[in-house]
Amino acid sequence: MMEDSQRASYLELVTKHKRDINCLNDEDKNTRKRGIIKLNRELFKSEVDREDYFEFYSKELKKPLLRTVEDQVEKCRELSLEIITKFVENLGDKMKEEVNFIIPVLLSRINNIPYPEESEELRLQIVQILRTLVKKFPNELLPFLSDSFVAFSKAALDAFPDVKKETAAVLIELCQQYPNKVEAYCKPIILPLLKNLSHQHSRVRRAHMETIQQLLLCAPRFIEDFLPKLKDLQEDRSQDVRKLYFNSLKVLLLHIDYTWVKTYESSLLLHLMSGLSDDSEDIEKDTITALDEVGLRRKELAIKYEEEMDD
Repeated sequence: MMEDSQRASYLELVTKHKRDINCLNDEDKNTRKRGIIKLNRELFKSEVDREDYFEFYSKELKKPLLRTVEDQVEKCRELSLEIITKFVENLGDKMKEEVNFIIPVLLSRINNIPYPEESEELRLQIVQILRTLVKKFPNELLPFLSDSFVAFSKAALDAFPDVKKETAAVLIELCQQYPNKVEAYCKPIILPLLKNLSHQHSRVRRAHMETIQQLLLCAPRFIEDFLPKLKDLQEDRSQDVRKLYFNSLKVLLLHIDYTWVKTYESSLLLHLMSGLSDDSEDIEKDTITALDEVGLRRKELAIKYEEEMDD
């Protein structure tokens, strides 16, 4: 009886929304718009089991909905993204099976300049959805890791500051989810990150400095690519940005492997020591503490690897 009941509720969903789904395939833009507006308004109002909603999505809605992400009408594209978000939020792990269809479509909207997605607000929405998918379904995103870094290298160059900040956030998420795989794929993102360190908005500079810190913890061999430009942050007009910069140097010296410490410690320490002459007393004090912590770790590493050090 339970299976019959579930089947009946699934068929009810199909019956209720079939006409609106068919509208998404219509040649007339106003018809498509009416269909997607009604779907967005009515979906998830019915008290239907998640299994039925998932079956409805995968069998009936998926293909026309993902096509609508590329519709000529901005409102259609906007609502298609909203519906995707609703399914991810409401169905949770059930959507795991569908991620491999959703991700390529979303990445394709931001992976070239000029962007296939012309609306900056929708580009922001796309990056936000991708960030959610990275957090919820890291294993399913893994096959798209290379394409993701390429797409986010383009998104990081977006003129819209909010897209830049959200891109920084999703890159940090990628570094945290795949710390041992980032190095193989992160090369395209280096220049866009460096460029954003000169952005006029301090929050953008800060967001991308945070991203660089996470990236270099995963891929310290790229430290030399960043150091010349990072030096400019010593003179950044924002105290918060400078404070983050000096803290990032400390974090790298405290956490990168011994091999990379030996390679880069002199350069990193030279940059860190410039914090001793910063205009901010807080930064000066933090730098003194940081140097003490770094010196202690260096002694521990020397003992561990039987390295001779000067007193």
